[in-house]
Amino acid sequence: MTRTRTSATGDVMPAEIEHPLAVVFTLPGGEVYRRVLHDLPNQALAADLAVGLVAATHPHGPIRTRSVAVQYVQTGRRMVRELAGSGFTAGIAGLTPAAVVQYWLGCDFHRERRIRVILRGYAAAVGDVHPGILRHLEGRRINAITPSRPNRPYSETEWQRLSAACTEMISAVGLADRTAAASAAGSVDGSVADRAGYPDVNTALAYLTLFAMRTGIVPDGIDRLTMSDVTRTSPTSILLSYNKGRTGRETLNLPRGAVRLLDRWLHCSAGLRERAPDLADQLWIFSAADGRVLASPRTQSRRRRWVQTAGLLGDDGRPLALHGGRIRATYHHRRDRSAWTGRTTIDPNHSAQVEGDHYLHSHTPAQLDALEAIIEQAQTDLRRKAEPPVVLTGAQTAEFAAGFPRLVEQAGLDAAAVDALLAGEQDVFVAACAAPLNGPHAPAGTLCPARPWVCLLCPLAAFVPRHLPNLLRLKAFFAQQATQMSLGQFLRVFGPYAARLDEDILPRFGPAAINAADDTLTEAGTELPLHLEELPLHLEELPL
Repeated sequence: MTRTRTSATGDVMPAEIEHPLAVVFTLPGGEVYRRVLHDLPNQALAADLAVGLVAATHPHGPIRTRSVAVQYVQTGRRMVRELAGSGFTAGIAGLTPAAVVQYWLGCDFHRERRIRVILRGYAAAVGDVHPGILRHLEGRRINAITPSRPNRPYSETEWQRLSAACTEMISAVGLADRTAAASAAGSVDGSVADRAGYPDVNTALAYLTLFAMRTGIVPDGIDRLTMSDVTRTSPTSILLSYNKGRTGRETLNLPRGAVRLLDRWLHCSAGLRERAPDLADQLWIFSAADGRVLASPRTQSRRRRWVQTAGLLGDDGRPLALHGGRIRATYHHRRDRSAWTGRTTIDPNHSAQVEGDHYLHSHTPAQLDALEAIIEQAQTDLRRKAEPPVVLTGAQTAEFAAGFPRLVEQAGLDAAAVDALLAGEQDVFVAACAAPLNGPHAPAGTLCPARPWVCLLCPLAAFVPRHLPNLLRLKAFFAQQATQMSLGQFLRVFGPYAARLDEDILPRFGPAAINAADDTLTEAGTELPLHLEELPLHLEELPL
C-alpha cells in the first residue's frame, strides 16, 4: 500500500489518498479518519471525488471534524453509486452541466452544498471541469435550505430517569470494584482485581452522559476532552477548557457536582491509563471486551446498546434516544427556569432569537395554557378600549336595555339593577358603575380600586348628565398634568383616557349641558378627590 500527496501546487495537504483507493483525513487536533472508496462501481469518478475531498479538508476547506468528514465521504459515495446506476462511467471531466443539475434536483440542500464544495476542490486542484459546471458553482444553489428544528428538551420525568440510570450504573460498578478488591485481598494474584477495576464502555458512557447533564457543554467539546484540558485550581474546583466547533476554544469553571463526578471518573480510570500510555491523555477511555483500550465511547451504536442495557424508556414507552444536543438544550432549559443568571443570553455567541428558538421555546401544557390566557386577556383589553363609551341622555329602564344590550348582558343586569344604575345608587366619581363588585380591575366580590380616569375606558361604566361636573374636573386635571409632565410621560400615563374624554364622551352631551355643568364646577372647585399616592408628584410612576 502506498500513499501519495494530491496537491497540484506541491503544498502539504491535510489529507492523503491511498492505493487501493481510500482517503485518509488528518483533522485538527491530530484526529485521523480513513475511509475506503475502492469498493465503488465507478473508480474513475471515485478517484476524482477523492481528490476533491482532499482539497476540501481544513485549512483549505470546511472539512475539519470527523463528523463533517463522514458526511462528505458518504455524499461522495452516494453520488458515485447513483450516477453509476444511471449508466455514467466517466470521471468528473465527463460530467455535463445538464447531468450535474439533474442530479442536484434530486438532492437536498446539504447534499448539493457538499457536492459543490467537492467539485470546487477538484477544480482548484486539477481544473478539468466543464465551464458550464463552473458557472453553476459560482451561482445560486438549486435547493433551498430547510429550516432546522431546535433540539427538543427532555421532559422532567425523562431527565430524572436518565440521571437515575447513569447514577445507578456508576454506583453498581463502584460496588463491584470494591467487592472484587476485597475478594483479591487474600489472593496471591491481584491482577484479577485490577482487571475488574477497568471501566467498560457502558461505565464510560454513563460518566460522560452524567457529566454532560451537569455542565451543558456541547457534545463535540465533551467527546474530545483530554487530560491537559483539566486544570485544578483548588481541591474543590476545576477549570475546564474545551473546543466548541462553531466558536473555538472556551473555558468553564465547573460546578461542584461536576467536579466531584470528574474526580470519581479520574480515580476509576487511573489504572487503565497506566496500562495504555498512548491513550493516557484521552479523558474518556474504556476497556473493550477483547481487552483493547479505546477512546470516544459515545457512538450511535454504543448509545443504543447503553439505553437497552439500562432499560431506559421515554414518556412514549419506547427506548429513550440518547442525544447530546437534547441534553444540552435541557440543561439550559432547566437553568433558565430555576434562577436568573444575570446574562442577557445563555451563550454570548448567540442572538436572543437563536436562544429563544433553541432553549426557551418548549413549554409544558400548563405553561402554554398560562401563555394563552395572558394573550387572551391582552386581546380583551385592546377590544375593550376600542368599544364606544356608554353615554345616556334618557333615564328610562326600557330605553337603556334596548340601547345597550352588551352592557346589560356583560354585567348581568336585571330591571332592578338597571333602575339602581340610572338612579345614581351605583355612582362612582365620573360614572355609574354597572357592577362595582365585579369589575375587570379587581377580584370578584371586591370593590373596584381603579382611579377615577380608569372608568373612562371601563366596559361597565355609564355616563349621564349628572356626571358632567366631575368629567370636567377630570378634564381640568388632565390639562394641569400636561403642563407638569413631558409629552411622552403624559401620553403614556393619561393619553388614552384624555382622548376618550375629549373625543367620545363630552361631545355627546351637547354645548348646553356642558355649559351648565361648567357653571356648577366654577362654584364647587376643580380639585379631584385623590389619595396621597395619586398626587401629581407620583403620577409619572403610575401604571397604566
